[in-house]
Amino acid sequence: FYVMKGKCRLTVHPKSKSKMKSRLKELTNRSNGWGYAKRKQKLKEYIRGWIGYYHLADMKRFLLDTDEWLRRRIRMCIWKSWKKSKTKVANL
Repeated sequence: FYVMKGKCRLTVHPKSKSKMKSRLKELTNRSNGWGYAKRKQKLKEYIRGWIGYYHLADMKRFLLDTDEWLRRRIRMCIWKSWKKSKTKVANL
């Protein structure tokens, strides 16, 4: 806990943050053979659960940074799923 302007704030431990990132890496791994819909569902479940557990914590900056990183990982998965150059050109 730390005190900020008379309020107590709970911070998320760095170990918890690193565990979250490693779990997100597992879920966005390209070689797991999941389709886009299943990957999206698993990510949604995990993120909602994690935020629900730490809902009182002061972690806005961490979540914004993680969001940027996760969006990049998801774009990588989508890009790799478009195997042919024609598909990439057509979808862009």
